[in-house]
Amino acid sequence: MQRKLKIKKLGRFFFGERCFSAILLAAMLIVVVGMRRVDLGQHEGCYAGAEGEKAGWARCADVVIAGDSRVVHGVSGNVMREHLVGLRIVNYGFYGCGYDEQYLRAIDEQFCPDGGDKMVVLGITPWSLTGKARVDNSFKVEKERLANRTALQAKAARKPRFSRSMKPANFVRAVLGDKEAEADGQGGEVNDGWIGSVRSINPGADVENYRFKFLNNGVEEQAVEELLLRVRSWCDNGVAVFGFRPPTSEAMVALEEQLSGFDESDFVERFEATGGRWIGVDQFKYLSYDGSHLHRDGAIAFSHDLGKKIKLEQESPTDLARDSSNELSQ
Repeated sequence: MQRKLKIKKLGRFFFGERCFSAILLAAMLIVVVGMRRVDLGQHEGCYAGAEGEKAGWARCADVVIAGDSRVVHGVSGNVMREHLVGLRIVNYGFYGCGYDEQYLRAIDEQFCPDGGDKMVVLGITPWSLTGKARVDNSFKVEKERLANRTALQAKAARKPRFSRSMKPANFVRAVLGDKEAEADGQGGEVNDGWIGSVRSINPGADVENYRFKFLNNGVEEQAVEELLLRVRSWCDNGVAVFGFRPPTSEAMVALEEQLSGFDESDFVERFEATGGRWIGVDQFKYLSYDGSHLHRDGAIAFSHDLGKKIKLEQESPTDLARDSSNELSQ
């Protein structure tokens, strides 16, 4: 009988101890998570994620690369930094993006207030100068989403910190630490804004799509004029402005010349007259995965060449500044 009582007492002791330990551990975990919680949109500056986060970037770059999806997939700031040493470079391209006033202002907002020399690198495609690209693109979509998220965050901020909901992924980040925020941010293919594509090669996959995209939607003179006015303003304020036509495929260039209404030689002449510097690009030198956008390997090669050419222009501006026929060397 005594033995049974001892066993019961021992069981109650261990059970009680385990319950107490579990409660204590849970309380400590709640405190840790509450103190370290990572809320949506907490990151400041750049390098917080892929395109969805770009809309919230601000005041974080010396060099801003702008344009549509051919820039998104085609230019790596990390690679360019190997030649433009010490500069903070971001790819601020967006899918389907056109050069309207809102986007041009956002480019301005990326410059670091504590930076030195400022530079804008514009990827000019016929699509980026069309009416549809200026009113319907992922930049505008992400800006709207950001505004909605900001409103939700403001509402959530009024709640006690420990009562706010948290996604499982953010719970793990809170417990283990937010490696993304702690990292330099320029070490990956996405964090500088570039999205390197490793899709299977299908050379004509996207070409025919543009036949419909350019239907009653050619290059608009208003778009060209607004862009050139901003280029002149940048140059007058000491910002170096480079322009280039992102490499693609022969089939795509032929289609664009037939349907878009883009006159590259006229644009280059006007671009340079405003103070911009045009970099001639071999359109067909780099690997494209769909006849429009560069494959990751092609993008890396092109980014090296682009970085080299800009560095050369900085060192000897008269050698390139008005030479629109000059092509990127290997």
